[in-house]
Amino acid sequence: MNKSFCISLSLFCIVYAFAEPLQSQTTSSWQRISPLPQEQTLNAVTTIPGTNSMIAAGQGSTVMVSHDNAETWDVMLNPAGMSNGYKIYGIHFIDSNTGFLCGSNESILKTTDGGYTWNEVKSGAVSNSYIRDIAFVSDNKAFGTASEGHIYETNDSGDSWSLSDMSFTSEHLGKFLVLGDQNYVVSAKNQTVYVSENEGEDWVAVEVCPELENLDFLDMDKINDSTIIISAVYGDISNESMAILRSIDFGYNWEQVVSNWRSGFSSDILLFDNLHSIILTNSWAGCVTYGMETLDGGLSWEEMQGGLYYRNYGDGAVLSDSSIIAVGVNGAIHFSGDLGRNWIPKYESCFPGDVVTAHFVDDSVGYCIAEYLGGGAISVPLYKTTDGGLTWNYTGMDGETDDT
Repeated sequence: MNKSFCISLSLFCIVYAFAEPLQSQTTSSWQRISPLPQEQTLNAVTTIPGTNSMIAAGQGSTVMVSHDNAETWDVMLNPAGMSNGYKIYGIHFIDSNTGFLCGSNESILKTTDGGYTWNEVKSGAVSNSYIRDIAFVSDNKAFGTASEGHIYETNDSGDSWSLSDMSFTSEHLGKFLVLGDQNYVVSAKNQTVYVSENEGEDWVAVEVCPELENLDFLDMDKINDSTIIISAVYGDISNESMAILRSIDFGYNWEQVVSNWRSGFSSDILLFDNLHSIILTNSWAGCVTYGMETLDGGLSWEEMQGGLYYRNYGDGAVLSDSSIIAVGVNGAIHFSGDLGRNWIPKYESCFPGDVVTAHFVDDSVGYCIAEYLGGGAISVPLYKTTDGGLTWNYTGMDGETDDT
């Protein structure tokens, strides 16, 4: 623990010693000050087809809908009566009203009113696993992949789900892509994709770029009905790099089109059209989200300038030919109008990270300590209010520890 941390903590203890307890208030008298619109980590965001609306969801059983380009949000908690500990990892909408949430324990929720009310159509029965992706192959039939290797199937537009007859040896399934009428591709662990040319009746396991050691897929998406892009990481821990892989024959053969790029731990492919795409990757180096851009269908890529603090990027969605919405840790929401080079916050937070504790000297003056991880160290800035907690200002006093 360094000296600056001790000073901040000591000052806070002095404030605490003279603080008077706050008068008790009823629940109805509370006003949310920070953060706005909410504080739960958001894992997924997508646009709602046929509307100008978007929906985001994540931890703490949280669902949010915006109709004005992320300026304001309607926040719904505990969809389908799920507990506060419920986590949502993915969102899939098939029209302006009907959508699905991919949740913890391999559960699936369905809405028919644009995300405002939900029903549990597949109960969660598998601990430490969740639905990774949902893909509709017709109006009634869809498949859902799970992180523990299961594939679920519905034949009634998602009203009920059952374990599919399809069986894979992998214990970790990812994206499920539909290429045309009959071709399916599923990403998996151990640098494997499964390819089917007859609507899932038969599958071929394809080892992707076997020359790359410890290849691990981060995201997969289709450019068109024959071309697929994968973002991945490869190498050992001490010499890890990002790679971009491309297949033009439904996933049977792969070419590494980008190698030795910045190491990352998560990645997101965002498609604008058949030629234009970007890949945003969260990198430990500089704690920044970096971007790669292609203008020729994934054949060549160039690194984009700019970036976003990696904790602020958990998932993104394309809004227009140049606009992106991004969500992330602690309710972070950002908008970019230039393909991710610059970002505008669409949420408000007085404090970085978590508020550790707060105490008031009188009815107006109070202090609080926040805590957040930045640059490999834990920072603990001290904030002060002089208007009863409505606004808070950084005092200039901050400490760091080497404990991470």
